[in-house]
Amino acid sequence: MTDTVLNPAQVGVSMPELPKRKPVVDLGTRMAHASMALAFLISYVTSESEYWRLVHVYSGYSLAAVLAYALPLKLNIVLAILMAVFACLMVEQLKALKERPA
Repeated sequence: MTDTVLNPAQVGVSMPELPKRKPVVDLGTRMAHASMALAFLISYVTSESEYWRLVHVYSGYSLAAVLAYALPLKLNIVLAILMAVFACLMVEQLKALKERPA
């Protein structure tokens, strides 16, 4: 008895192509998250040693710098959503004002 594994190419069956996955977040956000995680890890590992104090301080500064970069990106998105909601509310108020008898 022979055990064989069938390869779809040998049998003549074509495999369906899977759709390409799109990233959920952009490259800048992914890099910011990775940089924050790395800076936090370095700060955590070097926190107890006096010898590595300078590395600890600079990794904290780099974490603050990455936060200064990433936070406005998130706030920009939040502000855009709030402005869209405010605009929708204003449109509703203007419609109600037009329908109101003078």
